[in-house]
Amino acid sequence: MFSASIHGLRNRIVRIFLRTFHSERLPLVTHYGALVGLCEMGQEVNNLLINNKLTNYFFSSLDN
Repeated sequence: MFSASIHGLRNRIVRIFLRTFHSERLPLVTHYGALVGLCEMGQEVNNLLINNKLTNYFFSSLDN
């Protein structure tokens, strides 16, 4: 019971961090904070989300 509620909370927090990370109107320091928060969510999040998102993030910033 406790584990399921924590899992749902973790998913919501990850979604908030991802939404913040994708927002172009927010400053770079906010993107950094979202990235740090995502890194603290565990190895599973790091492998699935961060590596792919960072690659896209840096390539899109180079295009601008």
